Amino acid sequence: MMFSQFQFGVATNLGVSTALMVSIQAIGAAAGKMTGIIALIAAYVLDFTDPLMAL
Repeated sequence: MMFSQFQFGVATNLGVSTALMVSIQAIGAAAGKMTGIIALIAAYVLDFTDPLMAL
């Protein structure tokens, strides 16, 4: 929700639906958060400290 006020202002200036713009921003933020968690889990599971796994 960090950028929701910015997205709301941009939507207002462009004349598009503010609800649509903010909801798309929220979906993107959730997708980014999910991707970050998956990357952390993969790094933990693959154990990149092992030199053979780094190849």
